Amino acid sequence: MKDWLAPAPWDAASINAHLAASTPESIGLPVLLVAAVTLPSALAWRWLRGPASWPGALAIIAAGWLLLDLPWQWELAHRLADTQTRFAAVPATERPGRTEHAGAFNTANSVSPIIEASPGRIFVASLDEGIGMLTAYYLYPLNPYWARSGPQLPPPGSVRPGDYILALPPVTLRYDRDRRHLLDGDTHWPARLVTARPWGALFRAL
Repeated sequence: MKDWLAPAPWDAASINAHLAASTPESIGLPVLLVAAVTLPSALAWRWLRGPASWPGALAIIAAGWLLLDLPWQWELAHRLADTQTRFAAVPATERPGRTEHAGAFNTANSVSPIIEASPGRIFVASLDEGIGMLTAYYLYPLNPYWARSGPQLPPPGSVRPGDYILALPPVTLRYDRDRRHLLDGDTHWPARLVTARPWGALFRAL
């Protein structure tokens, strides 16, 4: 019961699903608990009242349904309180910085002022799908490009002078300062380093 009612952390499925368990090992326990309550209830009803009736059967089904739904309502109440604690009085434009996406959000905010005055595209390079996707999302309404499940960067001929390349670890890209080339194996892109920060590096194509 303690595990059943324990608040679950936010994740990508939180908006649509609730497993009624905080650990994978206990996911099936709520269903077993409801079955242990409703099945004896149905048998007792059948024994005490004689032939089964629709109202009685529906009442037993509804009781099981509500028993399974209670943890979800408990979780909604917890998430409401958590949302109020984290986001009350925080402007909507700053709220992503209070979430698990704060790293990608802060990276995009650091890069955007450098790029805003330029019409160039921003190629986001990262081997981490979550980092690449989220950072590209938070770079809008600029012109980011991020290829899901594809190469870190498009062929050199697709990158025009003036475009930006945002390299976010983990990446296999290397920068040759002497030649002013961004390298990935045998492929290279002429580029200059604009800035290097703890979150990664920003280059501009030459």
